[in-house]
Amino acid sequence: MEFPDGAIVVGFDGSEASQNALVWAMDEADRVGTPVHAVYVMHDPVYDGVIDKFIRDSLVEGAQQALAQAETLRAGRSGPYSAQWVPGSPAGALVAASQRARMVVVGTRGHGGFTAALMGSVSQHLIRHAHGPVAVVRDLPETASSVVVGLDPAAPEPALSAAFEAADARNLPLTVVYAVQMLPTAAPGSQDFPVPGIDADELEARQRTPIQDLVRDSSAVFPAVGVDISFSREHPAHALVDASTGSALTVVGTRGRGGFTGLLLGSTSSAVAAHAHSPVLVAR
Repeated sequence: MEFPDGAIVVGFDGSEASQNALVWAMDEADRVGTPVHAVYVMHDPVYDGVIDKFIRDSLVEGAQQALAQAETLRAGRSGPYSAQWVPGSPAGALVAASQRARMVVVGTRGHGGFTAALMGSVSQHLIRHAHGPVAVVRDLPETASSVVVGLDPAAPEPALSAAFEAADARNLPLTVVYAVQMLPTAAPGSQDFPVPGIDADELEARQRTPIQDLVRDSSAVFPAVGVDISFSREHPAHALVDASTGSALTVVGTRGRGGFTGLLLGSTSSAVAAHAHSPVLVAR
């Protein structure tokens, strides 16, 4: 795959979700001044014979038509842009691209090579194995009041810095969400039972000062960004999904302990990707 180092790479297949992903990526590129590269990954089984060549030619034609559609979304934009189709595995191609990309952007629904991109093996593979940030775009927010970040004081970076940068670039305040999960439930929707012997108020009070200190340090780098810290006793996925309503972006990290243990390694990651009301940035 050929694209400028540091470009924002977008998985595109012509679906509405991938169109949203491309528009979001171009908006992001305008903010940070980086190129955009749209890529259509076409499954490329080995065909033999005249009929099989016809099938492959039709697949190539479909890829070219999708990229022509992507070009129309650039109307009125002058930033650097490139596009190509490549044969292979969508997951493998995007993970490989992430080694040189500023970030990789995908939609939550697709067809062709990106079918169920964020609901199946492609998305999980990309989130777990990409070498850089991954943005997951569901819908384009019509209005946005803030940027949201899920914070674990034991592993605040790079999510906290990425969230401050995003809020600063958008001239929006930042909502920092800290979820103290007091329930021994594995996933949203499970039966809720209090944990005996744990004082939720005491646990929250112990965490409040270190969290405020972390936020204060980052605020010194981005003094124009207003910050609101939200303490929650919900499951982390519930807290982030609720907070994402009306936000421009929800930022999460790839490692977590405390309230965000295993955030992108289990049910919580799937819930956030599937249900957040804003684009989600997985920071690395």
